[in-house]
Amino acid sequence: MKKSIYLYCSEIASYIGQNKWDYVTPFERLWKKCDTECYKAILERMQDNIESAQNNIKEIEEKKKDIEESLKKKLITENVYNKEKKKLDEECDKKQTVMKKMEENVEEIKLDQKQKLEKVMGKKIIEDIKVNDLGKNNIVISKAIENLDISKEKKKVLIKEAESFVNKTHGTKTEVDAITMFEKKFNVKLDTSQEFHKKYLREISKDSQYDWYICGKLDGVYIGENEKYIVEVKNRTKAFFTTLRDYEKTQIHLYMCMLDINKAKLVEKYKEKIRITDIYENKEYTEDVMKYLGVFISAFENKFLNAFEKKCQYIESSTDDKKVLLKQLYISDIAKMIDKKIEMEEEDCLIDDLD
Repeated sequence: MKKSIYLYCSEIASYIGQNKWDYVTPFERLWKKCDTECYKAILERMQDNIESAQNNIKEIEEKKKDIEESLKKKLITENVYNKEKKKLDEECDKKQTVMKKMEENVEEIKLDQKQKLEKVMGKKIIEDIKVNDLGKNNIVISKAIENLDISKEKKKVLIKEAESFVNKTHGTKTEVDAITMFEKKFNVKLDTSQEFHKKYLREISKDSQYDWYICGKLDGVYIGENEKYIVEVKNRTKAFFTTLRDYEKTQIHLYMCMLDINKAKLVEKYKEKIRITDIYENKEYTEDVMKYLGVFISAFENKFLNAFEKKCQYIESSTDDKKVLLKQLYISDIAKMIDKKIEMEEEDCLIDDLD
């Protein structure tokens, strides 16, 4: 019997290259879910390497003490001592650099978003986020990060992580507020039961070692006598969006596909206002998303899950190197498919113009 793998509709845009900000974290979550034992084994191997490096550093420190003792006993000259100490210092620095990189790589993949922030900023600030209002949180976090003794680049990454965490923490309340405002405005009652929905991906699963599903919980569903539609709530922190973003379009189309409902309403909430955009199912768009998802799943399964050395290479890489690896693994192939489709559409338009 094949193992079932569930892909949340909210994360599929990341798998197919539409989320430019963070496609590494969703990829890692999926790996941990599909291949837990191997993931843990590679992580343990990394921990062993870190311990080995720590022991090597201790040995070097002992050697430094030994030559210092030899100098005191006048068993070696000061010139010999200085040369030996310099050599040992250089060796120690190299091993510490390697060890620090390994520790950072392990923490990067092992810790979740909250744990990473707690480690850098402290538990109290992160716990206070749950009770503070959104504006106060942003001020507190900005000040805390600004005072950290880290590079500007790391501060930028931390600020993005913190903003994402704050938005997720306050997201549920925002969704409830937006749903209430929507129901009042249109005099309807939505199903907000957050029922878990899933849809089996038969075509993708038939040649796979897994059974693949798309799944998710919806913010709201309306089933009336004359119409039915899905409601998806998005909180905006700076302004309403001027266009429908691809990653949101994909998520909503997959919800429509999953429930076999051909209409959705995107409810954006900004401050105390909501804006509604009607979205109708575009079957061609959904088919394209499924093709791209098929490319991702095939690469993920055959080029990654079934390739032990590739997994080791991944876990030993920095975030930037992971992005390069994922582009080589599948994102560039999906990008080529999209470019080819755009080319064909442009050619069709040109032919129509000539006619």
